[in-house]
Amino acid sequence: MVALKRKILKAWSAPCGTPVLNATFRHISVRGRDTRSMGKKRKETIQFDKSLPGESSKVRQSVELFEVKGAEGTDVRSYVAAISGRWHGKWQEALSLFEAVSQARLSHTVSSYNATISMLKDSSQWQKALNLFEAMQKAEVIPDVASYSAAIRALGKGSEWQHSLNLLAVVQKSKLSPDVISYNATISSCKKGGEWQQALNLFETMQISQISPDVIGYSATISACGNGGEWQRALSLFARMQDSQIRPTDSIYNATISASGQGGEWQQALSLFEAMPASEIRPSVIAHNATISACGNAGEWQRALRLFEVMQNRQIRPDVIGYSATINACGTGSEWQRSLILFQAMQASQISPDVIACNAAISACGNVGEWQQALSLFDAMKASQITPNVFAYNATISACGKGGEWQRALSLFEAMQDSQISPNIIGYSAMISACGNVGEWQQALSLFADAHHEREAKNGDIGLHNVVLDSLRVCASKTLAGHIFMYHLLPILKTTKMLKDEDGKRIIDLHGLSEESATFALKWWLSSIIVEDLIRQKKLRCIIVTGWGKSRRIWKQSDLRAVVWVNFFRPVWRHFPYCRIPLGSLCR
Repeated sequence: MVALKRKILKAWSAPCGTPVLNATFRHISVRGRDTRSMGKKRKETIQFDKSLPGESSKVRQSVELFEVKGAEGTDVRSYVAAISGRWHGKWQEALSLFEAVSQARLSHTVSSYNATISMLKDSSQWQKALNLFEAMQKAEVIPDVASYSAAIRALGKGSEWQHSLNLLAVVQKSKLSPDVISYNATISSCKKGGEWQQALNLFETMQISQISPDVIGYSATISACGNGGEWQRALSLFARMQDSQIRPTDSIYNATISASGQGGEWQQALSLFEAMPASEIRPSVIAHNATISACGNAGEWQRALRLFEVMQNRQIRPDVIGYSATINACGTGSEWQRSLILFQAMQASQISPDVIACNAAISACGNVGEWQQALSLFDAMKASQITPNVFAYNATISACGKGGEWQRALSLFEAMQDSQISPNIIGYSAMISACGNVGEWQQALSLFADAHHEREAKNGDIGLHNVVLDSLRVCASKTLAGHIFMYHLLPILKTTKMLKDEDGKRIIDLHGLSEESATFALKWWLSSIIVEDLIRQKKLRCIIVTGWGKSRRIWKQSDLRAVVWVNFFRPVWRHFPYCRIPLGSLCR
């Protein structure tokens, strides 16, 4: 008993310190009652004097530790059960005690392994948790479903979703039956890994296996779909949960609101937000932030600002995320002055701006060409020891470009590279646009070539080509622009759903194209596709889809419908006044 007591105290010596250890020894006693003669198990517990001082007072709360099985050997019974609840974050102490018990020749049970693995997982020590899970098998302690669930959740902490799936597969192939906790843990792991399809498949498999999903499973799957941009699936899951008479929690409302916002469904997000009080759920700061973001990203800056004010009226203190979302919302609506007022109010409230808040404020100024304000914010950001990221550089470069300050933009572009930050497509596009706006098309072409050389212009990236073609509009060389369209942009467009043939109708979809790119695409379509069709048949119905030129925020200042009308159909109408052009179907 004395040896056991000394080993346990030695395990605690590192976190508690030697002076406390010496003072603690006399406060601990190991007591037992020998009942072997009665054929019963001998129970031993560690007990602590209530006067135990200092850090060790937390240790005395773990009073149920050991169960010794007579002459057949030793076994430990759920010794960490109390530790898991009362030593949150004290994983070093728990692991040291675990090792001390092993050194005292007491054999751990599956329960003690599970409790320790769970504690390590909760303390973000997922690698140590997995090491212990492997050690458990080497010690010939057979894992149960709870063991696998704890290990899967640990893998989720490390975003190791593939290993989580493998462990679940092992459980499914064994004699063990995965329970709802196992599925929830694996779904959560896939969610953190950005694998919404895997998360949804697991959710459906759980139901096929006659396991009813609980609120945790719904929450994780809805979040996974929302993070993956699958807002329709997230809303469908929300409806199914309500049909199953499972009451939504605030976290599920938050996840569904976020999913709706990411899908551009701000009305749905607002409807869910307003439905929370009816479910007796008080909207938290997270719900307000998600709804503000949904409205702001859709250009509904007035609603976003009103929600921000409602949050304050409800005595909910906005955090940096709420301020950033509202600043971004006002910036999207070209209300850069309001964005600056909010940014200053955040600082006055003793809330330190982070890089996202700074980016939002810079973008708000840049959207309207207020390059001086944007540059001032960028400099203040560095002075506040906030390291600018690629988004901060992009926003400031874009601001200078819209203000005609292409040389300042170029300086920032070079400074970004000097800071070991690789420019992305948005950065290249902003820089090309800055040069194109002032007629520096040679520089724009050089940057375009650099982007390709750096392998930044990948298949499917139409935005960069939009910018360079718009930049070349100011130069006299239409041949050069046509070359870029034919040999760079057109091969990309052919891999998309731009060209369709439905029920004998020829359709071209110009969504995502700028005015200049759309002009080239339409000329090519009419001259190469439509003309050939008309040679073979006398009548042909064509549909040109423009989305009124307003469906993409990046091109919100263009009007593709007007471009199509002015460049193509108005000349036809002048020469053939009796020709009827049904705009409702021809150009929508």
